[in-house]
Amino acid sequence: IVAPLEAEDTLVLRDALLALGVPIQAGDETWSVKGRIPWRAGSPLRLRGSGASLRFLLPCLALEAEGPVRVEGSPRLFSRPLAADAFEAYLREHLGR
Repeated sequence: IVAPLEAEDTLVLRDALLALGVPIQAGDETWSVKGRIPWRAGSPLRLRGSGASLRFLLPCLALEAEGPVRVEGSPRLFSRPLAADAFEAYLREHLGR
């Protein structure tokens, strides 16, 4: 990633990916992100108020996480609409999960 935006959402997502074991090397103007599957979390993912991080991570965790993953955040974060019912229906229909 060239010239990553150093905003709260970006940094929260980066920290969550690191917590899942995804290698990220930060340089002066770049981040190098290497894929890693399955994702494993040794501690809760602390997403604070980052809805963007939650929306990105939930489907990825449902498909790629090995074992349970605890997601923590502000009360406001979990009051946001996520279209979880549609996603859950898709997983059941197409992946038997």
